[in-house]
Amino acid sequence: MFGVSLGLVVFGSLAVPATAATFDEQRKAVTASIETQSEKAIISLLQAGIKEGKPTQAIAETQKWLRQNMPKDGMLLYYAGQAAELSGDWKNGTALYQQYLKKADLKSATADDAVYRVYSLLIHRLKDVSGAYAFGRNEGNRVMVCPRARQFDSWFLDEAVRRKDSAAVAARLHAGIKAGLPSDLLLVRYSSYFNWLLENLSSYVEMPGIAPVTAELVTNCKQLSKVMSFNPEMALRIDWAVSVKAYNQAKIAGKVILPPLAEAKALLSKYPHYALWVQNGWGGGGNSRHYRGDMAKYWADDIDSKMAPIIAAVPKLTPIQLAGLMPSWGNPNYYHHKEATPTKVNAVQDYIKANPKLMNSRTSPVLLEKPWSQLTFEQLQQLVPHLAQNSRQQASLILAAVAAGKDKDFDKALTAIVGPEAWRLPQHHDQRNASIYGPLSKYCGAKPTDEEKKKWAVKWAALGGGISTVDAKKEDPAAKRLSVFRKFWADYKSAQPKIPSVHERLVKVLAFTPEAIPELLADQSVAAQQLARNAIVTGMSSTDPVWAEIETTNKVNASKYAPGILFLAQRHTRSDNVLELKKRFPKKCVPHPLEAALRKSVADDLKRNSLASWKVMAWINMQYPEDNVEQVKLIQALVKSPSWKTLSGAVHSGARQWFKKELTTPAQLAVVDSSDPLIVCKDLLALPKKAAVAPKKGDTSPAAAKVDVATAVAALTKAIDGAKKSPVRFEINASAQICALDAAVLSDPKVFSLIVDLIELRIIPAAGEANPLILLTTIQEKQDPVVIHKVAYFLWDSMRVIRYQGYLPQTLAFAKSLADEQPSAAYAMALTGQAVFPPQPVNKKHKVDPTRDTRVLKTLRSQAAMNMGLMVIPVAKNDPTYPIYKSQGDWLTGNEDSAWELCDENWEHLIPTIRELNVSYLNWALQRVIYSRDETRQEDLVKALLAWSAEPTSPLTPEEKIGLEIAYGDIAMQRGQLREAHQIYTKTQENKAYEGVVARYQATLRKADAERIGKDFDSALKTLGLLELERIPEMWSPARYARAVVNYDMEEYDDAADDIESILAREPNHAKPKSS
Repeated sequence: MFGVSLGLVVFGSLAVPATAATFDEQRKAVTASIETQSEKAIISLLQAGIKEGKPTQAIAETQKWLRQNMPKDGMLLYYAGQAAELSGDWKNGTALYQQYLKKADLKSATADDAVYRVYSLLIHRLKDVSGAYAFGRNEGNRVMVCPRARQFDSWFLDEAVRRKDSAAVAARLHAGIKAGLPSDLLLVRYSSYFNWLLENLSSYVEMPGIAPVTAELVTNCKQLSKVMSFNPEMALRIDWAVSVKAYNQAKIAGKVILPPLAEAKALLSKYPHYALWVQNGWGGGGNSRHYRGDMAKYWADDIDSKMAPIIAAVPKLTPIQLAGLMPSWGNPNYYHHKEATPTKVNAVQDYIKANPKLMNSRTSPVLLEKPWSQLTFEQLQQLVPHLAQNSRQQASLILAAVAAGKDKDFDKALTAIVGPEAWRLPQHHDQRNASIYGPLSKYCGAKPTDEEKKKWAVKWAALGGGISTVDAKKEDPAAKRLSVFRKFWADYKSAQPKIPSVHERLVKVLAFTPEAIPELLADQSVAAQQLARNAIVTGMSSTDPVWAEIETTNKVNASKYAPGILFLAQRHTRSDNVLELKKRFPKKCVPHPLEAALRKSVADDLKRNSLASWKVMAWINMQYPEDNVEQVKLIQALVKSPSWKTLSGAVHSGARQWFKKELTTPAQLAVVDSSDPLIVCKDLLALPKKAAVAPKKGDTSPAAAKVDVATAVAALTKAIDGAKKSPVRFEINASAQICALDAAVLSDPKVFSLIVDLIELRIIPAAGEANPLILLTTIQEKQDPVVIHKVAYFLWDSMRVIRYQGYLPQTLAFAKSLADEQPSAAYAMALTGQAVFPPQPVNKKHKVDPTRDTRVLKTLRSQAAMNMGLMVIPVAKNDPTYPIYKSQGDWLTGNEDSAWELCDENWEHLIPTIRELNVSYLNWALQRVIYSRDETRQEDLVKALLAWSAEPTSPLTPEEKIGLEIAYGDIAMQRGQLREAHQIYTKTQENKAYEGVVARYQATLRKADAERIGKDFDSALKTLGLLELERIPEMWSPARYARAVVNYDMEEYDDAADDIESILAREPNHAKPKSS
């Protein structure tokens, strides 16, 4: 569960020089003058305390030394961290390890161990996710050289993704590469994080829920892209995406900044198929109507230079890629902004003029720098030869206008429209009138007589193929639908189509004729491929029941990894468990109906050495994980072909994600296997889960095989070594196998030592299938205090399993039995038990009463402390400071009433003694005087503590310093000194030394409260808004509640109610909103 083991094992292998003096002898020698002892003496004391099972006494003496000294040898802090951890003081242990790491040689075994302990203590013991994340964000990249630090990469990156912290993801990926992570490991374990980062960066410039680009994010991404030699395509994409987003946001904010032209050129010179993606980047991230800010502030800036790399990429595009880009040029409303029209850009106009053939195909748009009706007749005539194959309605208007001649004869224009141009028309009569008849009539300036109107109406009405025409129905037999489709398709691809509105009618029939897809895929023309792609992406249907079963996955993503079967599994089982989906909805568990057709087409493309990224991506997303021998053969052939390198990075990533081991190299497979606990620990898991029992009398069956010592040692050793070397931290539930070992095997010194090591690695959950009494009995028999300290948490955590709570009395009795002979172990058992005591209510069946039993542990803790001499007051009873030390002792044992009474009566002796007292006790005393509003005492104590904390050798942690500063601000608030309080909170909030310390966000909340009380509501809302942007999960509810209070004071009652409801929706039992 948490990582002590390695550190203590490392400690045992560090060749620490043995000392003749025992711990007690050393303690006796240094106690009289602990503050003046040498570092060597303190390190020796700590080593002896850890070795002899007396870490609690060792850390107690060391803390006295640390109050007055700043160690130069970092190993003192390392051993102090071990001692604190073993004594059950996880919070102090974590702080000491972190202090050690600031001084440590990060390539040392102790540094590797310390990093592992910090993460595991914070995450698994203290449940301090924010603290662990802060450590990972501030120090995690620096300590990546420590091999076992990398085991927490997945945890950290998952947490960063959850917090949408792009800068942290980029920095960690960069640190991993710089630390030497192999390319195979990056591909297998980190690909999803690279993909997430790129997707996050590629979002719209003002996308809700995504924080603006910061200088930190830009720096981190650029550093990352420079070292991504294993994936140069993604490196260039990340560099471009972060650059253009930062540029657009800066321009929106009115800043002076140059466009990232070099980044665009670098990407498109190697990967021209990203031309539209780059253009969309200049357009704010895409062509949505929303989330792009004011395009006028960034689109037009040096637009000719911006479009130059895109124009340079056009000749390198395949026909299908070109067909994807050209609509963004041909549609003046593509970006929904009058200024953002590519064809208005001089460089684009020049390119079109030099290459008019761009318009002459079924898939091409009409590319004009201004509306067709504003062109001269001569200009219209020049366009005619370049529009013959163009299928756009605008082409029909231009050709009809030319047919009308210079005199703009509307009768001739209409004759052309209902004749050779009819195939391009829309099908609906309203659209025909609005987009064709009306504009053409206006262009010609037609002023018809009544007779002419009737004549034209007859011509117009005679045009067939209108909206009332039903060419085929979904219910029609396949043969009929195919016949209609083939008729339309033959006409559409002919040199001069004749069927009115043929393209629109063709698309409508195709939508419910999936049988036509194989024919289109076999046709290599761009028009056929585009029709097939659009139909597959838009979604097809049929009367075949399978199309209803696959629901919305009839729409297939052809640009990124999104398997339809996984979508269905998520929708119906809330997981990617396809087996569970098959169990519950077997009819949905089939390959996509078009998978076979796509597979054949991809295979044919492979033979032609002309793979298309869209088609391979769509095929991957159609897969089903069973009966896929042919699919595996095809993907393996694809990967081996020269054409594979021409496909997009999204296809490569998608193929690896779906086909996994089939595309995994031996080196990558080794990474996968080393991350799988079922493989790493297979020998241990293969051991019996139940103890071997001799057959009953008369039973002739052979007795169950017993596990001998050698087998157990081999299995445990392999599991421990594999867990340490694994690139990820994992858990393995092998407690049943361990506790099923024969008593003689379990108590064997080597076996038992390995079991303790396994427990220390925190990879074996305590609350598993095993009976904890078996292990407890062995521990009781051995009575080894060092072992007891190591396994204390494991023993208590076993009680979380309700059926084992009946063994709680035995565990309590064992802990109490240690008080006299092994008080440090007793203290650790008591302190650990208080921290992890089962949260269940009274369990009469198992005689469990949390309140009563916690009280027993408190008493045991006090008794053990006294037996260790930790409750000894260092002054005589007649000394004036004696009551203060007595007060601290009462507070340590939980007797707060007596503690305060003594402190209150002898207050004048507290300030002179603060450097000898426990910091937590002093914080408690400070809070008492704040609550009692004793201004004189408040002032005296907080100033003395602040002065102490400011000293270079101060033992106070950043969290304790923040607490003091906030308390100082609270005192000012209490006195109505809002300006002073605001200054104190702001200073704490902005202190660079506190970056990454979660406690500092409490100062931000206090600052907002000061602004609210001062009626500066705008500032309060701004402060809380900035706090929300920090994306600290623990601060979400407090910040939202604080905002509700501000809104309430502003009499914005609806907004306040919305905030309260949002908190209760997430946390129904949240105390403050519930009482509001």
